[in-house]
Amino acid sequence: MRRLVSEYCSALLTRLFHTHILAFGGLFTVPYCALKLGRRAVSAELSDRYFRDGVAYVQAEARKAAVPTLFDLIKAEPAREAS
Repeated sequence: MRRLVSEYCSALLTRLFHTHILAFGGLFTVPYCALKLGRRAVSAELSDRYFRDGVAYVQAEARKAAVPTLFDLIKAEPAREAS
């Protein structure tokens, strides 16, 4: 539920390529949602355990975003046929 609220607020209140700055990152829900929506995020967390968990969540989302989808491959196909 928290991620849905964070995604909604991020989409509503920010634009693409904006940077979210969060002093207390927690489990990095806001940076995770910002990355998912194409925004950047800067966050800090005092708890070492929360920080490591949050970084793992954000890195997993970054890897998922870097993998091309079927639609990306379909868009690239006509360009390859033209050359």
